[in-house]
Amino acid sequence: MSDAVKNNFISSDSDWNTGEAEKFRQLALRYVEIGAQEGVRIIPFLSSEMPLFQKAGPQERKDAYDYLKTIVDIHEETLAAGNKAINSKQLIWRALSKLSLIPGPEIFEQFTDEDVVIIYQSNQTIIFWNLQLFRFISLTVEEIFFSPWHEATKRDPAIQKCLYEMAVDVVTGKITGTFNPNIPGHEVEEVNTAERIKTWLEIPCASVLTRNGSFGGILVVQRMKLLDK
Repeated sequence: MSDAVKNNFISSDSDWNTGEAEKFRQLALRYVEIGAQEGVRIIPFLSSEMPLFQKAGPQERKDAYDYLKTIVDIHEETLAAGNKAINSKQLIWRALSKLSLIPGPEIFEQFTDEDVVIIYQSNQTIIFWNLQLFRFISLTVEEIFFSPWHEATKRDPAIQKCLYEMAVDVVTGKITGTFNPNIPGHEVEEVNTAERIKTWLEIPCASVLTRNGSFGGILVVQRMKLLDK
């Protein structure tokens, strides 16, 4: 996380070291409340012990808390401005601004409130998502932060290969701006959850994000549909 982005977060290292698990827990529960206002079920953690959080290293736990705080703050700012927490354009605009990320052109014309929008940072970890994501998954907030997406879900190996190649092209600068990833629609299945939800996923659009002229991440628009088990 860059110094410029860190300055946007309220928690200091000294504050964080006191009761870090409880702070993450309370923040996750607040996010559950925000989702409930829009009729969206959000599962905060695997159990009250938060095993993945406890297993993670100190910096990983701190980063997860900071990003979750940003997510909660942005949703609360959106609500305070008189918009619904499901208003994806408002949420994504606020997220990009707070994270000091600049998208490619015309990205806001490429998604609606019905689409799932996810922001990944350069190491492919998720740092922001809209509420729609939870209409299609039973993964917990804890799992999203501490379980790599390619371990938490499974796809056809050919699709996995396409996604990996796209990520490499984005990180190396071969792909820039807003683009159609040309990834075929495909089935996604949760791996370790009790519900093992299956969805059909299409990726109509993605946008390379920059920060201070350098690569900062990628925004991915997903259209998802629940499949029968």
